[in-house]
Amino acid sequence: MILHVLIAMVAGWLQRHQQQVIAYLIEENHVLKAQLGGRRLRLTDTERRRLAALAHPLGRKRLKEVASLATPETLMRWYKRLSAQKFDGSTQRQPCGRPRVAEEVEQLVVQMAEENPTWGYRRIQGALANLGHHIDKITVRNILRRHHREPAPQRRKAGMRWAQFLKMHWEVLAATDFFTVEVATWHGLVTYYVLVVIELATRRVQIAGITPHPTAAFMQQCARQLTDPCDGFLLGKRYLIHDRDTKFTQAFDALLKDRGVEPILWCGGSASVDCSAPLIARQRDATQYFNHTSWSPNRASDTSGTPRWDAQLLSARGSVTRRYYSTIRH
Repeated sequence: MILHVLIAMVAGWLQRHQQQVIAYLIEENHVLKAQLGGRRLRLTDTERRRLAALAHPLGRKRLKEVASLATPETLMRWYKRLSAQKFDGSTQRQPCGRPRVAEEVEQLVVQMAEENPTWGYRRIQGALANLGHHIDKITVRNILRRHHREPAPQRRKAGMRWAQFLKMHWEVLAATDFFTVEVATWHGLVTYYVLVVIELATRRVQIAGITPHPTAAFMQQCARQLTDPCDGFLLGKRYLIHDRDTKFTQAFDALLKDRGVEPILWCGGSASVDCSAPLIARQRDATQYFNHTSWSPNRASDTSGTPRWDAQLLSARGSVTRRYYSTIRH
């Protein structure tokens, strides 16, 4: 009997001591929370798990009295998330079906189909195998369908777009055109034809020739100078674009072909070449600049800026070319 009384007294003393400790900790939490001034505490995941594990046995009613860092609803939500993570097997779950093709390979398939309209599924598959990417032809078909690309027969019928041709051959493209200059001579005003060639990638220009009579012999001589194996302006170029002017004779084109430069006819104003706006702008920048530039910077010209002698026109072309490089938008 006496032992039971002693055990009850000790248990009561321990309970009172625990209540005093709990009351002190609760009051201390309130003081610390007041010191924060309404600022939120940034807790780590480990701290949330520890609080949730200790808060669940107390229940919502008791947590309303003692919880100060978070509301009872928040603590219960943390506990539910902790329980769900214990039984979550998504990290060990294997993906269903065949693995997706890498983004790099998919972009290569689309690029090959765009740059090679005649290539079918098997040809693209073989080209990818040469690069170390082994995929099935059906995969190639599915990739092209996802990117709304037609099969090879339809792409072959459409042919290569003008913008696509320019993009593929930009570094080996040049363009040429004529403009005129009125020169005052003893016999009156004489129209001189100036042949300008522009390198499209760098916008470098060269005056290939100046003559009042652009005959076939003159055009052939210009072609020889432009394709000279030592210092020709068209060295390293594969295509020369010009319009359908009759001054560009068949002999001129044939001489270019013999030197490895393929002439390409461009029909100015055609709706089929609207996508070549950058090319047209670059060519017109040069020709319009030379057209509106005074060719007589010295006293040998009249007030209108018209050169009086053809020798002055020949001597002025170097200075005008230098001024073009310093003023045109590159």
